[in-house]
Amino acid sequence: MEVPAPGEILAVSTVGAYGFSMASNYNGRPRPAEALVDGEKIFLARERETLEDLIRGERVPPGEMEPST
Repeated sequence: MEVPAPGEILAVSTVGAYGFSMASNYNGRPRPAEALVDGEKIFLARERETLEDLIRGERVPPGEMEPST
């Protein structure tokens, strides 16, 4: 089995129920890009998520927080 090198493109043709519809950010993992391929035509349907995408809606209260004991 050949292992792709960093920077190479990996195509997964089918994943059943585990495609983007079942993807989540569990454990802070960004979701991958999603592309549609039709013969020689490739369309980027969804961009890869970044760390900034994952934390966009998070807020920290102002001031110091007391540690809970």
